[in-house]
Amino acid sequence: MAEELLVPITSDLDVVSARQKGRELAAVAGFSSGDQTVIAAAISEIARNILMYAKRGEISLRTVLNGAASAARPSSYPECSEDSSRRARCRRNAAR
Repeated sequence: MAEELLVPITSDLDVVSARQKGRELAAVAGFSSGDQTVIAAAISEIARNILMYAKRGEISLRTVLNGAASAARPSSYPECSEDSSRRARCRRNAAR
């Protein structure tokens, strides 16, 4: 369940898509309806910030399992979707 889903963010439609995909991922991971809403709102805020400040980027969505518990983990990579070498460098920096 640790598969990563990358959602490019370049327009308002991408914000909606990221929010929906995050909510779906949270549902599959077993989060309550209320928690799914909170996770979707956080993803939406991250995506809006990408548009506002970086103009484009991508959000990485994945679940993280810790024993019996699971968590949804959105990560953003503003300006990282320009080319593959830049994306790799941004991910290395984000992992630190």
